[in-house]
Amino acid sequence: MDSKKPSLVVPVHHRWWFLPICLFLVVSLFLNQMSDAAATDMVGEPELADEARAALPDQPELAKDSEQTTLDQPEPTSEQQQKVPDNPEPVTEHGQLLPEHPKVIGEHGQIIPDHTEILGKQEQTPVDHRQPTSEMTTTVPEWFTTEDRGDVQTLTAWSAPILWEGTFNRDFLNKKHKKEKTVIGLAVFAPGRYFEQYLKSFLDSAEQYFMIGQTVIYYVMVDDVSKVPYFFLPRKRFMKVFKIKQEARWQDNSMMRMHFLGELIDSHIEHEADYIFCMEVNQRFTGPFGAEALGDLVGQIKAEFYKAPKEQFVYERNMDSAAFISFDEGDFYYHAAVFGGIPSKVFHLVRTCYEGIKKDRKKNIEATRYEESHLNRYLLDHKPTLLLSPEYCWENELDKNPDIKIVRLSWTVTQHDAVSGN
Repeated sequence: MDSKKPSLVVPVHHRWWFLPICLFLVVSLFLNQMSDAAATDMVGEPELADEARAALPDQPELAKDSEQTTLDQPEPTSEQQQKVPDNPEPVTEHGQLLPEHPKVIGEHGQIIPDHTEILGKQEQTPVDHRQPTSEMTTTVPEWFTTEDRGDVQTLTAWSAPILWEGTFNRDFLNKKHKKEKTVIGLAVFAPGRYFEQYLKSFLDSAEQYFMIGQTVIYYVMVDDVSKVPYFFLPRKRFMKVFKIKQEARWQDNSMMRMHFLGELIDSHIEHEADYIFCMEVNQRFTGPFGAEALGDLVGQIKAEFYKAPKEQFVYERNMDSAAFISFDEGDFYYHAAVFGGIPSKVFHLVRTCYEGIKKDRKKNIEATRYEESHLNRYLLDHKPTLLLSPEYCWENELDKNPDIKIVRLSWTVTQHDAVSGN
């Protein structure tokens, strides 16, 4: 019996249902190819994509990934927000400034204002320390007290301290300035035979009492360097000697002191010291003269007039002089034997005084007390932030009184004929 093989041919009336399936597959394949071709055109032609975006209406720019904020991040407070400058300095992704911009960067990436390095210390740069300053107001420092000295004036009308024994905590101040590595300059002017009679005694006594425990630089100005005596100076005590020109008259030497001090501050002191005291050489330290005397601008009350009414002060009364002070003006009478402060302010003081002296010379005027008259005019216009009582510069010829508990610096009236060198 013959067996029949199965037939693979589908009858005609059963084939119609394949047609729509084939048509669907063909159309789907065609559409996929067209979509891929369009995508390839957009990626391969970025200029066309940009032109297409430019043709669209303006849209807000999307934040960059680094600027996006997630919902779980708290909003920054007003103190944490940093104002972005109009022209921000270029920084790297980690906040470091690029080499061509040698600024200082804070811990949050902000740019800190310029600073000045002084012997390893960081200090803010004065805006323009060579320009006149407005009248100062002073805040009483924490180390100063008035409780134990009700017998004398301890504060000025502008709240500047007046230092007397019992009004300050020297231990606190010594520790503070040692920690800050403060450098203190002492400039002494000794032309002619002044240095022969007074310089060695002045410097010897300074080593016993002046800013003991602090770093000190002596700036000695003389007309003959070869005659400066040798001094053994311990650790953290230094001396620099400068040659100056001696004038024909002692009055001119006295007034030129302001000029030489200005040159010295500009060339050396403001780069080396945090504070500077300028002193006459005809005096001797007799008691502790310490860190309590450091201030921005320091004036010395003259012992001769500390109890006198201002009408008796020997201010310059010539109205044509740059040092003129009227009878209804005045706070204190200041002694030119001692003044000091931070170098920038002392520079402005001595420069202003010297300019006043030059103006007077053009008018053939010489102030009654020479550079001291110009110093008083300056300190009337620019109030000291700290005043030293007569303890800090007592005059030998005056009788002591109960106000003076200790004499720290003893000033001697000079015999000008003996020391002028003429």
